[in-house]
Amino acid sequence: MSKNQFPLRTERKGQSAIEYLTTYGWAILAIVIAGAAILLLLNQGGATCPKTAPATAFGGNMQLDTWAFTGNSQLDLELRNSGGQTMTINDVYVDSNQDESFTEGNTSVGTSLNTGDTTSVTVSSISGLTSGACNQINVRVNYDISGLDNPTNATGTLQGTI
Repeated sequence: MSKNQFPLRTERKGQSAIEYLTTYGWAILAIVIAGAAILLLLNQGGATCPKTAPATAFGGNMQLDTWAFTGNSQLDLELRNSGGQTMTINDVYVDSNQDESFTEGNTSVGTSLNTGDTTSVTVSSISGLTSGACNQINVRVNYDISGLDNPTNATGTLQGTI
């Protein structure tokens, strides 16, 4: 047998290689596009600045149910007595170690809560929160528990966008 009897065999090697690269090239391109789309979807809606879950904010007898930055100068909190005794919320203090232009806020509350009761507290007249950006603030709730002489503090850090 001579080489010239099978002339198509040598030409098919090149064609096969091109078909292989084209097929897998399109598949790789599709995977890259799908991966980029997934990353884009994950980064929408503030995924780069996730809102702190309320359960991680406070501990002990004071529970933070919900919270929200409601404006450039306001923070709304919903606090719950999760202890076994009546408590009186004295005040809520807000500060930030993130920004020097942040103006601290303090609100006197004076609300008494039985076990399981909630109250809404608004801390206003704070400034330095940036709209559309990641904001991080420290919150301290000072409260008295019935039957105890010393006030108690519940503290936590809240993070989110306005």
